[in-house]
Order: sequence, then structure tokens, then C-alpha cells
Amino acid sequence: MTDRPTSSDASDPGTPSILADVLGDASSVRPPADDGAKSRLRWRCRRGMRELDQAMLAYLEHSWDQASPEERALFEELLDHQEPALYALVTGKDTEVRYQAIIDKIARTLGGDDAPAPRT
Repeated sequence: MTDRPTSSDASDPGTPSILADVLGDASSVRPPADDGAKSRLRWRCRRGMRELDQAMLAYLEHSWDQASPEERALFEELLDHQEPALYALVTGKDTEVRYQAIIDKIARTLGGDDAPAPRT
């Protein structure tokens, strides 16, 4: 006879299971501190172009938490742009003054040296 727990032993809460040995107490496991809104934004940052994915996620991961409510609203508005218009804004080929602070933060996060000069 083996020392394995039988099916009746597995239902006994006092009997340790193999999973409990490996995982420990699962009741203490919590997801990372991340609200649902930021998770939804993470999905919205996924675009058809890898460069835009990287740019939008760079802002979300490095600047979102410190952003003012107004800047957050502008970022969400920026995400509403279609890929060609968004790409033009991110690369500096087009400029909209209201988004410039966000675009500058993206450029600094991604390397800074290639940041488009602010247009006056």
C-alpha cells in the first residue's frame, strides 16, 4: 500500500495536498496593484504597429501614475487617433500643442536623443 492520499483524504481540509506543498498558501496571493482602468488602457495601447505599441506603453508604464487627471484625459484622447495620425504625432511629423507634453515624455522614455524638437 502506498502513502498517497486517497480521494477521501483529498477532501479532508486537514490533509495537505501536493499543490499546497508546491504553491503554499494561495490566500495570500494578490494581483499586482493595478486598477481596471489601467489594464484596459494597456489593451488600448496595443496598436497595429510595434513602434506605436512601444510608444504608448512607454507613457503608460512610466508616466501615467504621476499624470494629472487632465493629462490622463489627453492621453486617452490621443489613443482615439487612428494609427497614421498617431504615428505622425509620435514621430513629430505632425504636432498638436495639447499633446506635446505627452509626446515629449514618450520621447524621453524611449531614448530622448531622437526626440522631435518642440515646434513654436
